[in-house]
Amino acid sequence: MSEYFSDLNSLESFYFYVALAGSTFFVLQSLFTFLGFGEQFDMDTDFDGDTDFDGSFIPGLNMTLHLFSLRGMIAFLMIFGWSGLSFLKSGMNPYKAFGLAFLAGFTMMVIISLIYYAAMKMGQSGNVDMKEAIGKECEVYYPIPGNRGGTGKVHIVLGGGLKEVESITRGETLKTGELVVVIDLVDDKLIVERIS
Repeated sequence: MSEYFSDLNSLESFYFYVALAGSTFFVLQSLFTFLGFGEQFDMDTDFDGDTDFDGSFIPGLNMTLHLFSLRGMIAFLMIFGWSGLSFLKSGMNPYKAFGLAFLAGFTMMVIISLIYYAAMKMGQSGNVDMKEAIGKECEVYYPIPGNRGGTGKVHIVLGGGLKEVESITRGETLKTGELVVVIDLVDDKLIVERIS
């Protein structure tokens, strides 16, 4: 096996290291997603201004944004690298190998984009009115830091199904398993308090 990698020329090494980096990030991203950390890496920013933009009037804008997502770029690098290395190892012309590897990577980026676009559309079709949650009791699933110090999650029955919803509290920290009641709603996050 080590002989295979020691025989790589500089162009083959380039493809190999691109593929290795893409594959490593793909595995890490998949692992984080399966462990529930896929959407937890948020960046807080603060902008002042009176701009309101809704891209829904531009057909395909959401699709384009998904195309150039981090997931799409990682998929591109992984497929581009492995296919480029495979094409070169099979004796293909380096220019043709680059073109086909680029096409394969771009195709994978489009496939990933379509998957996330379809998932987003499916999620929108069965939306639940979060205002229904106000006044309902629920159970803390992921601890909620006190005094609006961060978000946690609760399990609540909405729209006939059990939902996991991000929540905050104005009071003390709420631990997993505690029963709480929803008192308000802010930016699709439930504001909950401990049931006395």
